[in-house]
Amino acid sequence: MVKSLNPKVVTLVEQESNTNTAPFLTRFIETLDYYLAMFESIDVTLPRDRKERIGVEQHCLAKDIVNVIACEGKERVERHELFGKWKSRLTMAGFRHYPLSSYVNSVISRFVFIVVWTDDTDN
Repeated sequence: MVKSLNPKVVTLVEQESNTNTAPFLTRFIETLDYYLAMFESIDVTLPRDRKERIGVEQHCLAKDIVNVIACEGKERVERHELFGKWKSRLTMAGFRHYPLSSYVNSVISRFVFIVVWTDDTDN
């Protein structure tokens, strides 16, 4: 479907965990590892009492976790896959991988640094 649109650029953002085809126990451990890292990242950037954080945790992350762990079949819509699987699919569909330029990498790095280390708790 994406290929038929003749895009010049496709950007893939995917959680680097395997919850799509894994049996329950493996899926549970993958989910625990992935969301533990997610919550640790949030801990560094937002205090636990911030309404933005509470909203993200309750309305986004909690729903995703419940869906991955508790739902099966058509009910499960959150299905994380490893980058390698996506890379294979995209290659088979005729897409080619191009690394980001050093300039783009530096812009992104500066942006992330500013976002993470700028103290906006006074707002």
